[in-house]
Amino acid sequence: MSDAAHIAKALGGKPNGDGWMVRCPAHDDKQASLSIKDAAGELVVHCFAGCDWKAVKDAFKRDGLLNGAKVEVPTVPTVRMVVKKYDYFDEHGELRYQVRRFMPKEFMPRAWIDGRWREGRGCMDGVERLPYRLTEMLASDHVVVVEGEKDVDRLVAAGICATSKSGGANAKWDADALQYFEGRDVYVVPDNDVAGVRGARDTCEALVDIARSVRYAPLCADMAPGSDASDWLNAGNEDLVGACAAFPEFDVDALDEDFVFDTLDADDITPVLSADDYVEGVLVAGAMSVVYGPSNVGKTFWAADLAMHVAAGWEWRGCEVTQMPVLYVAAEGAFGIRNRVAAFRRHYEMSETLPFHVIPVAVNLLSDDEAVERLINTVRVKRAGMVVLDTLARVIAGGNENASEDMGALIANCDRIRAEAGAHVMLVHHTGKDEARGARGHSSLRAATDTEIEVSGGSGVSLAKVTKQRELEIFGEFGFSLRVVELGVNTRGKPVTSCVVIEAEAGSKKRKRRPSGKVQRTVLKALSNALIDAGVSVADSRQRIVSEDQWKREAFKMLSGESKHKSTAFRRAVENLIGDEYAGYRDGVAWVLE
Repeated sequence: MSDAAHIAKALGGKPNGDGWMVRCPAHDDKQASLSIKDAAGELVVHCFAGCDWKAVKDAFKRDGLLNGAKVEVPTVPTVRMVVKKYDYFDEHGELRYQVRRFMPKEFMPRAWIDGRWREGRGCMDGVERLPYRLTEMLASDHVVVVEGEKDVDRLVAAGICATSKSGGANAKWDADALQYFEGRDVYVVPDNDVAGVRGARDTCEALVDIARSVRYAPLCADMAPGSDASDWLNAGNEDLVGACAAFPEFDVDALDEDFVFDTLDADDITPVLSADDYVEGVLVAGAMSVVYGPSNVGKTFWAADLAMHVAAGWEWRGCEVTQMPVLYVAAEGAFGIRNRVAAFRRHYEMSETLPFHVIPVAVNLLSDDEAVERLINTVRVKRAGMVVLDTLARVIAGGNENASEDMGALIANCDRIRAEAGAHVMLVHHTGKDEARGARGHSSLRAATDTEIEVSGGSGVSLAKVTKQRELEIFGEFGFSLRVVELGVNTRGKPVTSCVVIEAEAGSKKRKRRPSGKVQRTVLKALSNALIDAGVSVADSRQRIVSEDQWKREAFKMLSGESKHKSTAFRRAVENLIGDEYAGYRDGVAWVLE
């Protein structure tokens, strides 16, 4: 990622030409007044509020954003045009400050101090914030509050007393400005968008104990998104004040019934009879899975084989499969996956279309919103129901796997893919130095994972074992080996080969014996979860143990009922699990008996 893109991401900037516009960290910036871009290996910055480029550089250093980049002032400052000036007068009719509107669209204040304009950083320090067109407002017993000075001028031109605050819908009213509404009837007209509605309701709440009356008047609610008071007038409507007065007085305790999430209500819920596990008993549609293991045990071959069975709609290891297109992100390069696909087709003598689509480059799912949007769009276009990200280390784009912030950002973008494209996301990942501790990286990954599959190897046969399920029963051990498939010869006349996954004798799918009771099964699952989250490895063994207290805490999360009933159920279940040799226990620690 370039220096400018890195800083823009950190400051929440937006693309602007060949660079970005961000909020300047060198002053209290409300309107994104800093231009940044990369040019000839240098970071070019220009603050339109007047901050010296050295001050910007120092602010970047202070916030840890510079990363050694060289900062230079642009040789040719960007030219912008002022298209409108909005003057703010106090109650005596004296000019106090001005808001200028630029093209491209941006607003910048400057204060009139001692007969001259004060601009740039801190120009509004100590300046009383005022309602726009205050002098007209003070001559009226009522006023219409809208979003932005442009709408105010449009309403005033129509003979309507109107005002606004500087800074847009998200800005807060200054306490000094609120006093001028005392004793007046106030009509608040929101723009027809989320920010407009939220800002208008905030205005009503701020004025309800000050003004004589306050009415929230959503005149544009049935108009196009983004419509405002000017659009309402331009549509041929008349008597705006009369229309506002028809709304009831604002009740600060009234609930905004339009600003809520959609819910599923119990009386309307019907059972879900369709099978969400598109790989029967193993993978759930729209969920997230992690396939992990050390290097050279065949986890990528195994994941690709499973994904190609999904794309073909073939039964896999005795599990029914719902056919769906697959998108495979070969983040470590396309050479290997190309030959694996070719080997799969040759081995199975497959001539029909296989909707298995490969992205042959790494996709930055840590800090590149454009890449995430592009990936989501690709999933939609290809109608993929499964996305494989191979490997996590490459799609996290150099981020720190052990840092909660970086891992959280990756998980959030995986959730975006799932939510916006409706696809299952599978991450292929590595173990750390201590393989017994599971997949490497921050614990938030496991917490967010619905299905976790560990791949281990030895003596020519590898084993893929399901170690966590959020919705399904935890079972599934799939032994496999790799069979070489010749694909042809290279330009040197030497054979080119790849491998396909073959089910091994040790990996025939078998259900583990299960405790007979639901409570026992729940408590045994709690033990498995506690071992993964807080277990300790026994020296010279793959066995892991965990304290009884940790096991009990995990079980209490999963058991229903009151605490005293949970305690009784837990104790009885533990006794049965130990007696039936599902669990081992000694000296306050427990483990699973395989």
